[in-house]
Amino acid sequence: MNKQHCVPSVLCYGFCLIISMSLFCTGNLSAAEELQTNSSPVNPSSENQDNAPWSTQQLDELVLDIEQSINQLQYSIDQTNSTIIKLETLRRLQPVHPQLSRLERRLAQTLSFWAVRFYNQLDYKNALHFAGLAKNIVPNQAEANQVIKLVALAQQQRAEKIKRATAAMPSVPRVHKSKVQEREKAFLEHLNSDQRAILEELPQDTQAELINIIILDQQQISERLFDIRHVLDSVVEQMIRENARAVMTSQSDSDARWIMALMKTRIRQINPYFELNLKRRISPGMRPNIALYAQ
Repeated sequence: MNKQHCVPSVLCYGFCLIISMSLFCTGNLSAAEELQTNSSPVNPSSENQDNAPWSTQQLDELVLDIEQSINQLQYSIDQTNSTIIKLETLRRLQPVHPQLSRLERRLAQTLSFWAVRFYNQLDYKNALHFAGLAKNIVPNQAEANQVIKLVALAQQQRAEKIKRATAAMPSVPRVHKSKVQEREKAFLEHLNSDQRAILEELPQDTQAELINIIILDQQQISERLFDIRHVLDSVVEQMIRENARAVMTSQSDSDARWIMALMKTRIRQINPYFELNLKRRISPGMRPNIALYAQ
């Protein structure tokens, strides 16, 4: 009778095998779910990375980077804005950093160096720009404040020179278009010998009303001396005041381009809406000059 209730050993082994496989599959499924959960993308502090405090090593690297940028700024102004931004970053992250004050003084001194250099080149716009940058970093920067004063004084003296040059320049009186003989007589009476010689070389246009003839210094043009700007400034002012057009005679095309660039710069300063009407003539053997006509 006991044999009727016995379970064959083969069946017991099979049953145990099924149980084991089920547990193994269940375990693998749980492990896979756990692995999938742990492998989900995690970005710890990615959103707050910019606001996270910098380590001492990172701050030291930033200080070294600013030092190198200031050294490069002594030779080129290409990295001016990026250098200032780096210094502002150090200010924001560590307002009491032991190296901050020294870096501020170095950068302000370097910017003042460029301000002085541009002032010596008569580039007053860039001189004021770099002096202003230096003062924003160190308000009492001596060189920057001195450049600002010198530029203001130079602009005042320049205005006085332009006024004197305009007053001393002989101007041909306006004459009525229909009175050709009277106009020619007025020319001969008021023009000096150099202006008469140039007048003979100018294109004859009986319909145009000649206002002035300005003789330029070829040496100043050849050597690209900025002293000629005082004369050109007075020419531009007269053109704007009387709405005149110009015929410019130069000895080379490069001379003409340089003169035009100076005149356009002055026009932008006085009246940026004035349209320059200028005709160029190249005559290597003729004295450079500008003839002004009424439009």
